[in-house]
Amino acid sequence: MRTSCVTLSVVSAVVLLALPTPATGQAAPISSELLRELRFRSVGPAVTGGRIHDVEALPHDPSTIYLATASGGIWKSTNKGTTWTPIFECQAVSTFGDLAIAPSDPDVIWAGTGEQNNRQSTSWGNGGTARPMRAAPGCTSVSKGRTTSGESWCIRQTRTSPTSGLWGPCGRQVPSGACSARPTGVRPGSTCCSWTRSPGWWISRWTPTSRARSTPPRTSGCAVRGELTNGIPEGDKGRIGLAVAKTNPEVLNATIEHATERGVYRSEDGGESWMKVNDLNQRPMYYSHIFIDPTNEQRVYQVATSFYMSEDGGATFETMPTRPTYDVGVHSDFHTMWIDPNNPSHFYLAGDAGLHETWDMGRTFIRINNLPIGQFYAIGADMRQPYYVYGGMQDNHSWMAPSATRHWIGIINDDWRQIGFGDGMYWQPDPTSHRYVYGNSQNGNYSRLDAETGDIMSIE
Repeated sequence: MRTSCVTLSVVSAVVLLALPTPATGQAAPISSELLRELRFRSVGPAVTGGRIHDVEALPHDPSTIYLATASGGIWKSTNKGTTWTPIFECQAVSTFGDLAIAPSDPDVIWAGTGEQNNRQSTSWGNGGTARPMRAAPGCTSVSKGRTTSGESWCIRQTRTSPTSGLWGPCGRQVPSGACSARPTGVRPGSTCCSWTRSPGWWISRWTPTSRARSTPPRTSGCAVRGELTNGIPEGDKGRIGLAVAKTNPEVLNATIEHATERGVYRSEDGGESWMKVNDLNQRPMYYSHIFIDPTNEQRVYQVATSFYMSEDGGATFETMPTRPTYDVGVHSDFHTMWIDPNNPSHFYLAGDAGLHETWDMGRTFIRINNLPIGQFYAIGADMRQPYYVYGGMQDNHSWMAPSATRHWIGIINDDWRQIGFGDGMYWQPDPTSHRYVYGNSQNGNYSRLDAETGDIMSIE
């Protein structure tokens, strides 16, 4: 959302500064003095949600939630999502793929930069280690900063790659040594996408040629013990999702991308041997995430275009009733979830359309739609007073709203109006009449909007 807010504000500045001056009838020159007086302001929307890559909550207090968003930074709530605070906005990176709360200290947050769910438009991270810290003796930092919520972050580079980085507490080595060096057999340029801990083991996965590898943990780092191959399909493997059962750390589930044998795999001996239990693995380049209920090793969830639950370790899956039809109910395209270890009927589910909460194990959901994290591909503005802004969002349709209202708190969610579907893209008003606006969406669909009546006509 930060990117989109800045874009909208810049458009506001351009429109205001380009107006003819009364004295000359010519466009006023843009000077540093004029630009110095501009102040960015958020115009929304929050109602649309936006892509979330990870959600974490405190096990003893699930009202404290952390979100890692695709390009809107890290957000924290201490009241079950009633209000949110951005806690990383003063740093140089705003795209995140993963979060983890240290079990030994809930004030320590691990954050991985860069998008893990890559598509045609992807933001990259810059590596490093970070945490909200009371003090960090001996921390060698690239940068330090204090967030608007009062936390301090210490940032240290640990490793870089073309698309992602890894963040962790200052003064500590990343626990997974397998992620600190490329193992033999993994192509140059591949990146370590994730690691999963099981007592006695660290499991890491790499792309584009994935290798599931086990490494015995040591405080000084980890030496790669060897590639896990027993029951794993041979040949090139793409994205691998991993989950370890908290009730029995010998039990693991994995989703493996493979040309002929992709699907769900399960191990019940700590990763020594694997068995394929299901073919399900929708669009693994964008999803491929799997979760095991922390109270029941037989209950397995897979998040993808749809949301699935298994009660038999992944042998069979039920499609959960997240939406009865298009654009009704919970938006599809899921990327992550957090299951309450003290009440498995309660969990948070997140994806392209933001954050949802359930109290009945996924049968019904509450949408938490007060986060300004949507991703605009492009925006346009018309010439009326006050001018309106138009934009297409990643998987959250297209929208329009006034740049100013008479409401005492300014522009609100109700001021935003949906004007398109799917992945909205470019929108440009007719410069001679604000009534007609032209836009497009994915797959080359073009349309003309009547901004006064709301009628939409397809353009062939």
